[in-house]
Amino acid sequence: MTTRAQASHTYDAIVVGSGISGGWAAKVLTEGGLRTLVLERGRPVEHIKDYPTANLAPWELPHGNRATAQDAADSPIQSKLYLYGQDSKHFLVKDVEHPYNQVKPFQWFRGYHVGGRSLLWARHCFRWSDLDFTANAREGVGIDWPIRYADIAPWYDVVERFIGVSGENAGLPQLPDGQLLPPFEMNCVEAHLKSRLPQVFTDRVLIASRCHVSDFFERRQMAGMLDCSGRRRSFERLPRFLGDEEVARHRDCGNCHHYRLQS
Repeated sequence: MTTRAQASHTYDAIVVGSGISGGWAAKVLTEGGLRTLVLERGRPVEHIKDYPTANLAPWELPHGNRATAQDAADSPIQSKLYLYGQDSKHFLVKDVEHPYNQVKPFQWFRGYHVGGRSLLWARHCFRWSDLDFTANAREGVGIDWPIRYADIAPWYDVVERFIGVSGENAGLPQLPDGQLLPPFEMNCVEAHLKSRLPQVFTDRVLIASRCHVSDFFERRQMAGMLDCSGRRRSFERLPRFLGDEEVARHRDCGNCHHYRLQS
């Protein structure tokens, strides 16, 4: 290999996998000016083009959007995932094609493509607290966490600001406050329950959930603006957060290079 070729294939960092962890690592490294190589075993995912069910209404999905007997036979593990359906199964592997040995029962939900499981999640964004990080030491089980909430709190701030998280800061020790957008408005029944609950249970509270506000239309709603329901529908089944478009954005900066690993 020539000196010039060596230079073109020399990297400051190599990231294996382009899921949430790998995708975020590549983002931070490239934004820091490091020449970064991302290795991904799965297929590329082209924004819009590779979302075959994105514009289908629920009643247009086959089999009532439920797993069929053939799905269960092909993917006995993946089909148990709460979000498995005809609208999402193309982002999960077939277990018959990707078997693994289970010494103990272990359900391994996998998607081999750029973005990984970041394309399949429920958008709930709850911070861990020291009740979680100290649980093992406190209860004498497993291995104590080497970090505490104070170590990771600044990174929670960074991620929440970047992705946009809607929710309510309630000052709860089990759910630390964060960098949140306004919560979604409760309906009349939820609001009534919230007002009545403290009158019956002094140790319980009802708050709005924390969820990733993923697109422009939801952020408009946070600001009190109205959306077109037809345009809104087109975003209902789009994968959320880090995907091929995020990799492409960092690739365009000149520091990130993405290669697919061929089996």
